[in-house]
Amino acid sequence: MVTQSYEGLIALDGQAKIVPALATSWNFSPSGDTLTFQLRRGVHFHQPPSATWLKARSMDSEDVKASFERMLKTTSAYTYIFDYVQGVEDFRSGKAKHVSGFQTPDAATFTIALKQPFPTMLQWLLAPAAYIVPREVPADYDFSRGSIGTGPWVLTSWDGAVGKFDANRNYWLVETGTRIPMADNLSVRVMKDPNAALAAFRSGELDILNVPLALYSEILMPSGELKDSYKQYPFREVKLLNLKFLAFNMQKAPWGKNLDLRRRVSDGIDRNAITRQLFRGRARVATSVIPTGIPGFE
Repeated sequence: MVTQSYEGLIALDGQAKIVPALATSWNFSPSGDTLTFQLRRGVHFHQPPSATWLKARSMDSEDVKASFERMLKTTSAYTYIFDYVQGVEDFRSGKAKHVSGFQTPDAATFTIALKQPFPTMLQWLLAPAAYIVPREVPADYDFSRGSIGTGPWVLTSWDGAVGKFDANRNYWLVETGTRIPMADNLSVRVMKDPNAALAAFRSGELDILNVPLALYSEILMPSGELKDSYKQYPFREVKLLNLKFLAFNMQKAPWGKNLDLRRRVSDGIDRNAITRQLFRGRARVATSVIPTGIPGFE
C-alpha cells in the first residue's frame, strides 16, 4: 500500500540499479563523509480532503529533513539507517531540536553529514521508512484516511481489506512520452489465504496475482516453468533483493559460545536443495548478508 502513494529520494529500477526518484542527482564528497542530493522541482503532495492543514505547494528540502527526523522519533525498526549521521544521538536524547547532520542549504538541496565515510548510506535510503511526507503532517495523522505522499497513486479509501486509489495526474514521471500512471484507478486487495487469492485470480476478480511460495507447487513445475494449466496467463519474473537467513542468539549459550556448533549447523543446510526444490529454481544461494545484484557490492 505504502509504495503506491509514497516514494523516497532514490529508487531501484528493473535491473536493481539505483535511479533518481525525488532526488534528480546525488554525490559523495571526496572525503566520503557528506552525501548531497539535488531535489526534483515541481513535485506536489497529495491533497486528501481530510488533510485540511496541508496547503498546495511543492516538496522541498525541509520536507526531507522533517521526514527523516519524524522517523527517528518513532519506534521504527529502521532508525538504524541514520546511526552514522552527525547529531543523531543528541536529537534522540532531546538535547537538540534538530539533527545537525541533516542540512538544507536551499530548497532544492539536501545534505547528510556523516560521522565517518559510509558509502552504504545511499543504499539504506531505499527503505520505505525513508519515504518523504510533508513537514506539516501531525504526529497522530491517520494515514488510512488519505495519502499525503508524492507517488503515482492517491489513496482514496482503505477498509482493512481493500485499498482504492486514483491516479495522481500531477505525478512527475513520464516514460517514453507517456505520463505515469496510465490507468485511472487501482484497487489493492489484501488476501492472507493464498488459495483464496488464486481462486479470485482465476475467476477474474483479480487482474494481477503475486505468486507466493505457498503456491509454487500449484503453479510451477519442478523446473520452475509454468504448468500447462497456467500457460494462458502472462507471467513476469521480478527479481527481488530479499535475503532468507538463520540467525543465532549470540547472547545465550550454546550459540554465542560454541563456534563449532554454529559451523556444523551451517554445513548441515543444503542451500542448493532449498533453492532448487522449495523455490523451484527461482532463488539464488546467498554468499553473504548483502544480496547479489546490489550496485557497489559486486
